[in-house]
Amino acid sequence: MVTDTFHHFCGSRSCWRCVNLLVSELSRFAGADFQISQVVGTACAILVNFQLNNRITYLDRPLRGKRWLPGLCIFVIGATIGAFGNIGVAQLLYDTHGHWSRASAAGAVIGVVWNYAIASTLVWR
Repeated sequence: MVTDTFHHFCGSRSCWRCVNLLVSELSRFAGADFQISQVVGTACAILVNFQLNNRITYLDRPLRGKRWLPGLCIFVIGATIGAFGNIGVAQLLYDTHGHWSRASAAGAVIGVVWNYAIASTLVWR
């Protein structure tokens, strides 16, 4: 059974994908290569995703005060591990098919289950 929390998490991940695509495209237009654009887009998306999760997905148990920074650090570490898979898949698809936006979107999809597991078990428990 899929929980409401997972639905909210997926909704915030949709924003994550939009931020990832937008920032990676802006990086590309600024002259960055594909991999650098992916790293910049993913880093921005991780920070936005944490805030959305803290304010919407886990509204019943938001991280505040002394719990906010350690929660952010754990989330960033966990999401960074997932980002390696994200960037690796995106790079593989880009190298194979040459579609910048499609490769980026496919890579962004990879992390949803990983990040949900990290968020729900280690950050917002």
